[in-house]
Amino acid sequence: MKPFRPTSHQGAGDSENENDTDYGLEFSTSRLLAQNANNRRSSTLQSTSNSQGGETGAAGSAPRQRKQRGPMSRATRLNREIRRLRACTTPLIPRLSFSRLVRELITKYASSSFRITESALGALQESSELYLTQRFQDAYLLTHHRGRVTLEVRDMGLMAYIIDVTHNRS
Repeated sequence: MKPFRPTSHQGAGDSENENDTDYGLEFSTSRLLAQNANNRRSSTLQSTSNSQGGETGAAGSAPRQRKQRGPMSRATRLNREIRRLRACTTPLIPRLSFSRLVRELITKYASSSFRITESALGALQESSELYLTQRFQDAYLLTHHRGRVTLEVRDMGLMAYIIDVTHNRS
């Protein structure tokens, strides 16, 4: 470390401008710039930010920016979300909300109070989600058959009618 030496515009005890003094500190960037350029470690030790103020050196490169993606169509986004949700193995319905619904239905339809285990609740949730997703897929097939994109209530009603008719026949 170099001892503190006042410059020509500073007195020994004069501190008019605090930004002009370095308080005798030796910064690592000046030491790194003085190293041999052939040294392999010097490239990893050099600072990427330009801390020299007005100087521009070859060592300071432009900051890397993220690659800009073009606008994505709505159909592409929907298909990507469908693939993501199909690949997901965790329950889509929040566990706490589902347990509240089950408890509400138990108290509404049971004469006495029941308790339910966590594994039974998990099995109920898994089977409920499978049933609902299958029902929505079947109803969406009817929507697609009509030549539409939006799932409507009448598609769900027709699917319920078809399921009811097929179950009553057998």
